[in-house]
Amino acid sequence: MLPAILKGQGFDLKTAASVPQALQKIRRHKFDGLLAALNIREPHDGYAIVGAMRQVNPRCVAIILTAYPDFCRAVEGIHYDIDDYFVKPVDIDALVATLRRRLAARLSH
Repeated sequence: MLPAILKGQGFDLKTAASVPQALQKIRRHKFDGLLAALNIREPHDGYAIVGAMRQVNPRCVAIILTAYPDFCRAVEGIHYDIDDYFVKPVDIDALVATLRRRLAARLSH
């Protein structure tokens, strides 16, 4: 549902159903923003995706979404230089506002 909402808000986006698919898209496309689920139930998680994005595009806005908030995992995000951390169910208005604000700040520099 989130992709449809974001598209309705004017965002141009690509989705990935798995970590390998996300990593492949990161290698093929240049992205301004990244939303990644933290707990994906795969050998890697959202931080692996953020890490890969940081290697190819350090200026990309990176936001983590999780249904299982954990202080240690949130602190881990600092090491990946994430821009924000949202707990599901996500407040859509807050997420959209954060995306717009962070993207505008990154693109203006």
